[in-house]
Amino acid sequence: MTQQKPGTTGTHQYPDHQGGVTTPTLTPFRRDLARGQEIERLLDAYLEPTYEIRPATVREQRQGIDRFLTHRETGETFSIDYKADWLAARTGNVFIETVSVDRTGAAGWALSSRADWIFYYLPQRARLYVLSMAEIVSSLPQWALIYRVATAETPGSGSSDGYHSAGVLVPLAEIERVAEAVVEVGK
Repeated sequence: MTQQKPGTTGTHQYPDHQGGVTTPTLTPFRRDLARGQEIERLLDAYLEPTYEIRPATVREQRQGIDRFLTHRETGETFSIDYKADWLAARTGNVFIETVSVDRTGAAGWALSSRADWIFYYLPQRARLYVLSMAEIVSSLPQWALIYRVATAETPGSGSSDGYHSAGVLVPLAEIERVAEAVVEVGK
């Protein structure tokens, strides 16, 4: 079996029934999940010296919360939702999701998250945008009027169970303008 460095994604080889080896292919869903978990570990490691971190329960995750952070000196506690975007560095736009699943009409994270803050990370730039959820909610109606609304396909774990999300493509310059902070993480 091939070895993999801890904290990285990759493939393993397994013996097959004919005496050879097979390398399983990760589905797009599993690949994205693994990449997201890697980003969560990176951001947790960055935040840990300043904050006590409590991962959200499954119930809290359904409310759009990934972590609760408590400042080690002040004791202030708040909730955050991690987002990672592998396209924004190339396109120059952040996808602010307003519809999560087109078939059901489920609200996207911009309308349903109960987190206090969105920690929006661009891996290619190693840049974290700290965004107030209240600022996103108050800016969204104006953004929807002036920026392009787009859909994004999310592949499922099988061949036909994917879905589409909808959202507003907000330029990175606007995201920087409304961000509480922009921090380099992971360089």
